[in-house]
Amino acid sequence: CNSDRLYELFETNTLLRITVGESFWLFQLSGEPKLISSIFTDVPVGNWVTDPVAWAVQNDITNGTAEDKFSPEQNCTQAQILTFLYRAARGEGTAAAGDMDKAVSWAREEGVIGASFEKGMIDDSFDGSTPCTRATAVSYIWQAFDKPDAQASSFTDVPTDAPYGYAVDWAVEKGVTNGTSDTAFSPDKVCSRGEIVTFLYRAYN
Repeated sequence: CNSDRLYELFETNTLLRITVGESFWLFQLSGEPKLISSIFTDVPVGNWVTDPVAWAVQNDITNGTAEDKFSPEQNCTQAQILTFLYRAARGEGTAAAGDMDKAVSWAREEGVIGASFEKGMIDDSFDGSTPCTRATAVSYIWQAFDKPDAQASSFTDVPTDAPYGYAVDWAVEKGVTNGTSDTAFSPDKVCSRGEIVTFLYRAYN
């Protein structure tokens, strides 16, 4: 690949996706073009999760579950989404298994976990292996973004006094996610890895 010609066509740090049939490769123009992700056989080109996965891998938010698998349909745990958020917040750094413990500590320091939504009370019931629901996902992301205000949404399954209500309002206004129907948010529905990286991709972009 002629890097001089590529730099004539594209800016530095441009992410290029080279597609051949059903396979794709990702290159980032930084010095010499660098292969940053091999293909995942379970993330086909043009899939709803293709761009979020490419972004997550490029930014060291997460790796695949195997060399050629991302497992977008696999349930995501609370510890996993906190790890993704921690890596996004820290910026540069290679995704490593040890990040999970660091992420839980970071989340406690930032108040993402360990404090209830009411009266500043401490909540030590966090269990990282618990599947991450839609309500939990938007709550964590909203708190990581410093709890911004948003216009109220109206879902029949999100009570007005729900502790995650403000997070739902923000997530919908920001375009992080919509309801699962015109009237339902489905706060207790468990999120997959593909859904979580999609929420994060939208939140950060």
